[in-house]
Order: sequence, then C-alpha cells, then structure tokens
Amino acid sequence: MTSLSTSEMLRESKLSAKRLYYWEKVGIVNPEKVRFGSREYRRYSWEDLQRLRRIRRLVSCGYSLRGAARRISNGVWDAR
Repeated sequence: MTSLSTSEMLRESKLSAKRLYYWEKVGIVNPEKVRFGSREYRRYSWEDLQRLRRIRRLVSCGYSLRGAARRISNGVWDAR
C-alpha cells in the first residue's frame, strides 16, 4: 500500500477527524487530493503518518502545535 485513505489515517494516527482536518487546514499535513468521478478523496502518505505521530508525541511533551511542527520541519526530533 503506497498511501492511506482518510479512515486508515484516522485509525493509524489515533487522531479525531476534527483534529486531522484542523491540522490539514493550518498546514501541518497536506494530503494528495485524488478525483474519482465527481468525488474528491484525500490520500495520505506513510511519511504524513510518521509526521503526525511525531507531532502528537511532541505536543504530549508540552510543545505547542506550531512549535512541534516547526521542530519536525527543521529535522529536530527529540521527544524525551
């Protein structure tokens, strides 16, 4: 499997749909949009899943959402 559907991402990341969509809205994650007929679906990569897991971990350690995302983007991953 090369990508995850929204339901798979929710299950694997253990995020609520509301939180996942918010994180998408503020630019934490940017899923690929795929069209099937008149419908559009989100497809998430395994890298997206790893990023969300790391950010969740940093937030649980006391970082703000933006601070955690910035640390991950800068290549700093130290959630002790």
